[in-house]
Amino acid sequence: MIERKYGQHHLGEIFLKDSVDDCWEPWMRKADEILDDEELINIVYEALRRRRPNSATRGRKGTPAEVATRMLVLKHMRNWSFVTLEREVRANMVY
Repeated sequence: MIERKYGQHHLGEIFLKDSVDDCWEPWMRKADEILDDEELINIVYEALRRRRPNSATRGRKGTPAEVATRMLVLKHMRNWSFVTLEREVRANMVY
């Protein structure tokens, strides 16, 4: 099943938000503004739902459309492979 966004934030995100804000690069802030568009997220959401006949209703929850979009932008901006993207996002709180 596909979601548009994560429903609830983790407790750690609240405490770490202030310390991570200073680590953002200028392009990240601009990308964040652009990617905050609900219409864009809905387009990605609908595309993910149509990947397979039952993607919208069956199976375990997949990566939300908002997260998938942001990760793809990061992948292309850094010119990373999917393996590198996964490793970096797991290890770095800024991403």
